Amino acid sequence: MVCGISHREERIVGGRVAEINSYPWLAALEYRTKFYCGATLISSRYILTAAHCVHNVPKDQITIVFGEHDRNVTHESPTHYRKIDTIIKHRSFNRANFYNDIAVIRMDKPIRFSRYISPACLPIDLEDEDFDGHRGTVAGWGRTQEKGKPSHILREVEVPIITNDECTSPEFSHYTSREITSNMMCAGYVEGKLDACQGDSGGPLNWERDDDTSKEGVKYVIGIVSWGQGCARPKYPGIYTRITKYLDWIRENTRDSCFCSNP
Repeated sequence: MVCGISHREERIVGGRVAEINSYPWLAALEYRTKFYCGATLISSRYILTAAHCVHNVPKDQITIVFGEHDRNVTHESPTHYRKIDTIIKHRSFNRANFYNDIAVIRMDKPIRFSRYISPACLPIDLEDEDFDGHRGTVAGWGRTQEKGKPSHILREVEVPIITNDECTSPEFSHYTSREITSNMMCAGYVEGKLDACQGDSGGPLNWERDDDTSKEGVKYVIGIVSWGQGCARPKYPGIYTRITKYLDWIRENTRDSCFCSNP
């Protein structure tokens, strides 16, 4: 099995096109059967999410859902459920400022890969890439507006990745250099309007390779939805955990697993 390959199926839902199986690595986290965060499948036994999604949450109350698209429809694609064996949060995670907002979860049993469920690629061969000037895509079931309700159907939004200098520049953003560390990345529009929102937390910032190589079209998870001020507010881009800064940490904490090869 290779990573980072989607199997899109177009369906018309409510007058607009929704693409099923676009993100077969995307998982939903439910707390007592209620959706609350996203996660990314990185191997048959592990998922990646934000530490704040599992901070002080009893693991036996969390269910991991794979293969979901429309949470109100049961027949679109097969869903599979897993419970949690172990939660490993970064030891330096700080809930106050979201420093090191990353966690891996070991599932109680492996998940079988299929057309509907397959892992994302980690940016192992892109450790020196900052992705500045590229565009990423966030997908999730989060709120569609700041004070709205979570979406029952999977939605996606494309956002430009900006430099950390821009992210702390008054011209582009209201954030300060004390808030944005080199282990974070920023993505969004100066004017707002499009962004991740509550409920998308823990899910992936996806980047599609387009460098005219054999890996063109392969999707990588390069960020984890972490925090922000509201949703899609002007001069408040979304903040993501920068995965390239944590590859060694991920490897160290998933030693009993193996990752699928990049195509």
